[in-house]
Amino acid sequence: MQPHSSYLICATPRCGSTLLCEALTNTSVAGYPKENFEALKDTGHPRRPMEYFETWNTTEIAELLGEYFQFDNDSDQPIVWDSSSYEGYLARVFEEGTTPNGVFGAKLMWRYFDDFISNLRQIPGYSNIPIPELLSIIFPHLRYIWVTRQDKLRQAVSLWKAIQTWTWKMEDVAHPANRYHPFSILVK
Repeated sequence: MQPHSSYLICATPRCGSTLLCEALTNTSVAGYPKENFEALKDTGHPRRPMEYFETWNTTEIAELLGEYFQFDNDSDQPIVWDSSSYEGYLARVFEEGTTPNGVFGAKLMWRYFDDFISNLRQIPGYSNIPIPELLSIIFPHLRYIWVTRQDKLRQAVSLWKAIQTWTWKMEDVAHPANRYHPFSILVK
C-alpha cells in the first residue's frame, strides 16, 4: 500500500522512541513505525556493538565490552535488506508500515541516516536530488517527530548497557520504574 501521509520519528538510542512507536502502532491508525532503515549500506546488517565506536580506540573499547564483544562475531544477525533492490525493500517497508487509513510511520536514528540516504540514492532517478526534497519525494506529506531524552547521562548509561548486553528492550516487564519515561516529543 502506498501511503498518503507519513512521518519519521527522529531519535537517538535510549531516548524512549520505542515506547512511542509501540503506542502509535497500538492505535492502528498511525502507521506501524519500526527501525526499518537501520541497515548499514555495505552489509545490509544492523550496526554491531563495535560499529558504534568506529572513531575510538577499539582495543580499549573491546576490553571494556569484555565478554559481550563476542556479539561482533555473531553470524546469526539478521540481514535487514539484501543488496538486490533497495527500491523493492522500500516497497515492502511501505506495505508493512502503513495502516489501512494510509498513514506510514518509521523510526530513523541519527547513526543510520547517512547509509539510509546512500541507499535511497541507489534508486534510479534519486542520485542527485537534495536530501530534504528526496525525503519529501519518498515519504508523501512528510512530518518529523523529534524524540529526545532530558537526562543525557542516564541515556548514555542505558546505551552503554544495551551495547554491552545487546539487549535493547525487555519484553513484558512489569516494574513500577518502567512507567516513567523522561523524554520530550516535538512535532514539526
